[in-house]
Amino acid sequence: MQFTYAGSGSGDEPGAKQTVPIVVHAYADGRAPGRELLEELGVPYKVVAAPGTSQDIAMIIAAEKGAELIVSVGSQFNLVEFLDKNRRGMSSTFLTRLRLGEILVDAKGRTVYVFMADSPGTSTCTGQCLDYWPAVVAPAKLPAPASGVTGKLGSITRDDGTRQLTINGWPLYTYAGDTKAGMTSGQGSSGSGAKWWVVSPAGKKITKS
Repeated sequence: MQFTYAGSGSGDEPGAKQTVPIVVHAYADGRAPGRELLEELGVPYKVVAAPGTSQDIAMIIAAEKGAELIVSVGSQFNLVEFLDKNRRGMSSTFLTRLRLGEILVDAKGRTVYVFMADSPGTSTCTGQCLDYWPAVVAPAKLPAPASGVTGKLGSITRDDGTRQLTINGWPLYTYAGDTKAGMTSGQGSSGSGAKWWVVSPAGKKITKS
């Protein structure tokens, strides 16, 4: 099933000839921007009440319905852009990017990994290891858990003073060999002396290669 949605008051107006189901995002306070317009036009719609932004809801619905490709135009591309927005909604948006799919990804959509030489709360990947397996930098304020992410997010402070994102205490990394979003070429690697595994939204390592 295909979905589109009426946005949160930023100029989105559904066409009168829309043929796919329309999802209207309702906020916690009951507001549902776009609902009145759809009712005036006589266009059927579904209301989804959930925290986060309308874009978050659209992406989560697409992922849950099995979309093979999600294209987002004009959205924040990386963690720096999320933080530059300096808005409460950006926390849920960051978590939405982590949630999409059966494995965790970073804010750029790149797969994240755990290193079996590490232990909860401790990273052993240093020096040249970090050239191949960059640490996922934690935002200054960790976002609240989003729907579907059941692992506990946290952070550790590395020796150089940077904060690294963790899940269930395990430090998270990306892989330099993953040159675009969605790649998992680091899965099962034994680089730097131990195995690297992708992680589920529950924070559990996935050992299928």
